[in-house]
Amino acid sequence: MQLHTREIADLLADESFIRFCKGGPREDVARWEEFCVASPANHALVDAAREQFLELFSVLAQADLVEQEARLLKHILPSDETLVVHLPKLIGNRRSRFMLRWAAIIIPLIALATGTWLYKKASISLVYKTSAGERKNFHLPDGSFVRLNASSSLRLGKGFSTASRDLYLEGEAYFDVKHDANAAFVVHTTSMDVRAVGTAFNVRSYADDDSTETVLINGVVEVTLKGQEERKVVLRPDHKIRWSAHEPAGLQATPRTETIPVTDVVRNSGGDIPETGWIHNKLIFENEPLSSIAVKLERWFGVQVVIADESVRNYRFTGTFEQEGLAEVLEVCRESRHFSYRITAGEHPVVTIF
Repeated sequence: MQLHTREIADLLADESFIRFCKGGPREDVARWEEFCVASPANHALVDAAREQFLELFSVLAQADLVEQEARLLKHILPSDETLVVHLPKLIGNRRSRFMLRWAAIIIPLIALATGTWLYKKASISLVYKTSAGERKNFHLPDGSFVRLNASSSLRLGKGFSTASRDLYLEGEAYFDVKHDANAAFVVHTTSMDVRAVGTAFNVRSYADDDSTETVLINGVVEVTLKGQEERKVVLRPDHKIRWSAHEPAGLQATPRTETIPVTDVVRNSGGDIPETGWIHNKLIFENEPLSSIAVKLERWFGVQVVIADESVRNYRFTGTFEQEGLAEVLEVCRESRHFSYRITAGEHPVVTIF
């Protein structure tokens, strides 16, 4: 199906669509998903426009962004001057010339819709975020797929998808990396760096967790420990590494002399990997204490959980939940071990377990 360029330009000038391409917020994602479902033609149009947006994003990342920022800012202000974008480094194939022509047409539209979020001090600093109870799917400018778990943020490094592909994660994310032998894909966390070329893996690195964890689904990744760059480990599919770079109360950090702990993933009775169940919208507990489950519930449902009775903190539970709400999850747990709970509604709901 051949799409009219004017229709694509209309979408790229729509502020809601730009936010949708960037991964949210929730109401924009819902709006454009509903638009896609309405007809195959709508779906094709959205796919084409989103692909155009991502390709344009990658092209712009290779330009002299300081110069372009000044020109864009000048264009945003009332002026009769025509915006001309020169990208001298990107010459050659027909595809590149086509993208350059599109850039000259679409840049003003994107700039007017989103301001100067693409441009900041000669680098693109794009940040994806989720709040508690929220998960997002999106594609990076290089075509790699990311699913970002609740209460997480992912920041793209300078020059992403050109000379290098560096990302900085706080929280949890699943990555399905597009192969590029010339630009390694590196996820930086507080405790470790995970390097891949073309592979799928999950990284969990929340600031309030005791450790950082990487689970490899397929391909190969190299993990380097922060502050111990001489210590590296290569993960194979269905392997995971869990590492603590600090010594929180009750947990001893792994010393330099000890072998880096690489273990096999263990699937539950349903064939799921508990560490990556969230990717498939499954909340999985595998012999976990209530104290750990409380943290998962906070992130999953966007609530605060208070364990008022210390005697139930170490109760352990196993279960898999897909469509169940908060009260249903708590009720199933309560049936297996005796405890009570109270849910206080409000802008920030509170669950009290006693």
